[in-house]
Amino acid sequence: MRSSRIERTRRRNNQLTRWNTIRNLLEYADTQAAIRGTAWAGCNAITEYADHVVRPVGPPRS
Repeated sequence: MRSSRIERTRRRNNQLTRWNTIRNLLEYADTQAAIRGTAWAGCNAITEYADHVVRPVGPPRS
């Protein structure tokens, strides 16, 4: 039971970290300057996070 509570806490912290990073990209990244405040900026922030921030999981693709 204790480990499941620790796991839930870890997952929640990871989720908050992800969304805070994406929010930071959306609100402050220079790459968003021309489109800030639009839905397109939101899409770009998520894509920038996925392409340049997060580390790949699993074996490399060939």
